[in-house]
Amino acid sequence: MDVQRLKPSDFVSFSGEIQLEKSKSIANRALLLQALSFFSFSIDDVGKSDDVLIMKEALLSSNSMVNVGMAGTALRFLTAGYSVLPGKRVVDGHPRLKDRPIVPLLDALKVLGAKISFPSIDDKLPFEIEGGFVKGNEVDIEQLLSSQFISALMMIGPFLPNGLRIKRKENRTSDSYVLLTKRILEDMGLVVELTQDEIYLPSKLPTIKSYIIESDWSAAGYWMAFAVLVPESNIILKGLREDSAQGDKEMLTILKRFGLHYKWDDEKLILSRNTEFSMPESFQYDCSEIPDQAQTLAFLCATLGIEAKLTGLETLFHKETDRIDALKREIEKLGYNVETANDFLSFSGELTVDNTHLSTYKDHRMAMAGALLACRIKVEIENPKVVSKSYPSFWDDLEMLTNASATEK
Repeated sequence: MDVQRLKPSDFVSFSGEIQLEKSKSIANRALLLQALSFFSFSIDDVGKSDDVLIMKEALLSSNSMVNVGMAGTALRFLTAGYSVLPGKRVVDGHPRLKDRPIVPLLDALKVLGAKISFPSIDDKLPFEIEGGFVKGNEVDIEQLLSSQFISALMMIGPFLPNGLRIKRKENRTSDSYVLLTKRILEDMGLVVELTQDEIYLPSKLPTIKSYIIESDWSAAGYWMAFAVLVPESNIILKGLREDSAQGDKEMLTILKRFGLHYKWDDEKLILSRNTEFSMPESFQYDCSEIPDQAQTLAFLCATLGIEAKLTGLETLFHKETDRIDALKREIEKLGYNVETANDFLSFSGELTVDNTHLSTYKDHRMAMAGALLACRIKVEIENPKVVSKSYPSFWDDLEMLTNASATEK
């Protein structure tokens, strides 16, 4: 089994310049909008992450059988897109994906006229979609389980004959991703009227000829955390937008509480550590708008020996793994007392071990966030190649910054 072995002596200093991976959240949205507009505009570069390559291949393929693997975002966005695009397709995925929520989106699409059917009786993958029958212009949907339901509907709205009015029920989560979708649509010349309870998208085609995908603020979060942990840090990140609508940009503000120092210089973000800063004894944060950073914050606090409570985690159960349970298991290995529920994780105590074997549960973010522990203890990370889902060059970038050893057998 492949493992990544890291140790504290690899992290004496942290210096270098990184061209970050493209944002898969933006790339997947742009790819769907490009296909819905029958490729009326070009995209410069969508990056190399597994999720984006799956999305791109599915939209370009003439194959009626579509397998999205573990790509939950691709599943939801393609489902909405295939309801509009002509043709009949059978959509399937990895067994873990069968347990991730999709039915509320399917029900909403059916209200709009979509023809979707299941060969099984449990309303789980695979299912068949016959496109071209979505004609409705108004739908109600909950956002509790995933903001991607709303985003998927928003992206097909401008391509419906009479546009689309989406009425959002209560229990909204991850609104930052809805705002990101709004920003992308508007960048393409489309119209989005958003209020607290309703989103209206009139029928309209994109007016742009080309679109540039910005880099990934989710990936940037790991390097911000490393900058906090390594006093001798000078990390330069390229490709990020200072005015980005990506929710994970908030990590810049959050990690200032841990001594992060940053500045912008000619479209480059420079990260370092405020060496005169005193770390807090405890940390609490509501992660509902930045759920992908929950693992980063949890492992950062565990590495620093800081008591932590993270709330707003209700969507983490439905990710690549049950991320709340995965965090509980791995942080308990470190000596902490951990409490969890379906929407929070807290731990207290001390880091009592000098090494750990980190199980990644086939989850890219467990691997990358777990690497933070190596700033204090020896870490053996299983299945390191899982990072290809969102950040294929993560280990190469880490090695470049730290001279860390390559993956060992």
